[in-house]
Amino acid sequence: MLASKIDKLIDEGTGTAATHSEERRVRTVNVVTVGCMVVSTAFACFYLLIGYEPLIPIVVANLLLNFGYASVIWLNGRGEVKKAIWILLVTGWFNTIIPAAILGVDTGVYLYLMLIPMVGVLLTRPGDKLMMFVMVFFGVLFFATIPIVFTRTPGVVRDSWVEQSLFVFSTMGVGAFGSLFALYYRWLVDRAETRLAEAKEVSENLLLNILPRSVAERLKVGESPIADRVDEVTVLFADLVGSTALAERVSPDALVMFLDRLFSEFDDLADLHGLEKITTIGDGYLAVAGLPKPRADHMDAAASMALSMMKVVENCSAPDGFDLAMRVGLASGSVVAGVIGKRKFRYDVWGDTVNTASRMESHSEPGAIHVTVEIRQGLSGRFRFRPRGLVAIKGKGHLETYFLEGIAEPRQDDDPTGSDLPVLIPT
Repeated sequence: MLASKIDKLIDEGTGTAATHSEERRVRTVNVVTVGCMVVSTAFACFYLLIGYEPLIPIVVANLLLNFGYASVIWLNGRGEVKKAIWILLVTGWFNTIIPAAILGVDTGVYLYLMLIPMVGVLLTRPGDKLMMFVMVFFGVLFFATIPIVFTRTPGVVRDSWVEQSLFVFSTMGVGAFGSLFALYYRWLVDRAETRLAEAKEVSENLLLNILPRSVAERLKVGESPIADRVDEVTVLFADLVGSTALAERVSPDALVMFLDRLFSEFDDLADLHGLEKITTIGDGYLAVAGLPKPRADHMDAAASMALSMMKVVENCSAPDGFDLAMRVGLASGSVVAGVIGKRKFRYDVWGDTVNTASRMESHSEPGAIHVTVEIRQGLSGRFRFRPRGLVAIKGKGHLETYFLEGIAEPRQDDDPTGSDLPVLIPT
């Protein structure tokens, strides 16, 4: 019960803080204030236990000053942090100077003054120059002059076990208060560093969802612009057939959940076959094999992924029992890849190869993988193709194209793959 009340006191006013830094400042003021109240009350009880009448004024002063500490937390809870710190400063000084004036410096009570500049610097903001000056200047001044001004200890206390006990109690209290405050601040720093590391990990993961790792590393070190020409890649375009009609028949939630599940499987396939997903455009999917890291088997990887995507679409259950199909286009050649934009930037590809792959997809048939003659020649012997003949392609004229149908069956007298390049078998 007591611990929960202390926690509530320490959190007082944190809800009004606009930033994490201000929240830390408010909580730190509360921690210092609660610590001062505990120390002030402990000394008051110690003075009462001693039972010497000259110590009664100090007991009364310590208990009354607790009202000053209480007002600090009250002001903090209302967002008046600066006023709260000023009151904490003045109350802390009175709480130390009054016992030092009555008991003298041999009791060690004045040693608490050394904590005020240290704690004060941690409580002030960089812009609070006046407050920082007052805390440091007067804190050092009081600590230096009090041993000169208040040198005498009352006869009833001087050279007695009371003086010795007060000195031990004071030095232990200063050490404990300073150590606990340092531990608290180290806990704050550790927690902040942990949160920073977690936030950095989240941002890293988000960045890697947008950009390839190698490109992200270049972006983080300030490289700009990021642009590369890659001579040998295979571009894969895929588009769902009938998704517009499906959108008219099912709820938005059902459509988005279906597309999310389907495209997530495509993402897994891209990771499996080593393609770089570039983007989704509506119900279209764009990926490239052979970048950002070049690979000799880019055609094999893209062809294997295209076949795997077809199997996924064939086996998926569309909402409302809708019969869904997909068109895929493949083209190989060179592209330019880079990062564009300042906001919502992305890794993108440009070039005639990209346009050709897009044309292969748009001129394909539902459930078919439409490829160029370069793909057919590059994968000869490893995959099966069906000629489509000459096709009028917008912006390209008449091109000889093929449909990719599957992996070629190895002949008995041939190497199983027909090539020294590895083949990714679609699952």
